[in-house]
Amino acid sequence: MKGRKYLKKAVDVALGAGTVLIGAFYISKIREKGQISERLERMENILEKLMEERHATKGVGEEEGTKRKKGG
Repeated sequence: MKGRKYLKKAVDVALGAGTVLIGAFYISKIREKGQISERLERMENILEKLMEERHATKGVGEEEGTKRKKGG
């Protein structure tokens, strides 16, 4: 009987510790995802500014890569 009590307590402690570890893992992943989305948003803003500057310095139809070379 004592063995079962000790085993039950050990299992309860192990389950509690596992729950805490899994919770901490998910919280860290949520934070990481938020940081990644913030970084992506900053990169998008930088790219938008660069594209606006590029359009301001060049005509809209004069962008590089839009003209194709003829011939072969």
